[in-house]
Amino acid sequence: MDRRKLPMSIQTFMTVLAVLFATLVVSDHRLGLSDQLGVGLAYSYVLASGVCLAIAQPMRQALIANTVPAGGFGKPYSGKLPAKTA
Repeated sequence: MDRRKLPMSIQTFMTVLAVLFATLVVSDHRLGLSDQLGVGLAYSYVLASGVCLAIAQPMRQALIANTVPAGGFGKPYSGKLPAKTA
């Protein structure tokens, strides 16, 4: 699979998941379902989005090696590193 298409597909899946969760929360208020079901929906959404983020974040970091030229590889990470004071 293409390295560029996989993060986009995971991001699309996360978007669909968020819209589905929002729809279920809105319909939960209309149907008058129990609060336990709402808590279960929230836990399942957090679990699914956490798994997606755990997969997507290392992929994004791996894409830097493909898109940044070899001479400028240290620059994308320089903003994330703490500054050393002597």
